[in-house]
Amino acid sequence: MVQEKLHESILNLIIVPGHAVYVGSSPADAYDGTKWIGTYAGYKYNDEVANYVGHIQRGIMLSGRDAKSVLIFSGGKTRKATQLSEAESYRNLAMQNSWFGADRVGNKTRIEEYATDSFENLLFSIQLFRLLHASKKYPDKVTVVGLRFKRKRYEMHAETIIQNQYKGIPPFVFRYDDCNDIPDYVLREGSGENEELTLQQFRVWPYGDQGDLLKKRQGRDPHGWYSRKPYF
Repeated sequence: MVQEKLHESILNLIIVPGHAVYVGSSPADAYDGTKWIGTYAGYKYNDEVANYVGHIQRGIMLSGRDAKSVLIFSGGKTRKATQLSEAESYRNLAMQNSWFGADRVGNKTRIEEYATDSFENLLFSIQLFRLLHASKKYPDKVTVVGLRFKRKRYEMHAETIIQNQYKGIPPFVFRYDDCNDIPDYVLREGSGENEELTLQQFRVWPYGDQGDLLKKRQGRDPHGWYSRKPYF
């Protein structure tokens, strides 16, 4: 997909990582769990998808407040049942809901369609920023919108990239906007322990490109889309 370049005045990046694929066709569908593919077991209500809608709304609001920012929805074609990427589905939801009253944000929103995990959500969005930027610069400030229980993970990813200047990326100011969280009953039923395991794995394989983390990435590419990514 060819995307419009970013004006040289754009300095900051706001990322909304995807968690599932939205396949609805009307505003009311956004909160209907049956209109999403790839939601997680353990939720008893539609409280999961409400979180994802909240991320989209928050990202739009933050970008609307910052004239020098671009909003990027990030997430690949991770679900076998659809060729739609997480990122494009999030943008579709925003469009169906008229950008939640902030239409002008739609003009400065882009989609990153290759990420298969949290590290790639951050890394690939930064790389896409540079690819699209009129001056080929990297962002000065990066904000990730997401679930509270993933704060430590994203802070770890940011530190890994900054300290190692990974892929030639210069230092940036990082902020994690944990606008909501999964319910306590989901944390108690295993998500909390799974997150601790994922943190341990990223401490061993900080770039996510080895061991069980690599296997997860490979399992999230059912359409062979990942190999087409434009990032170096």
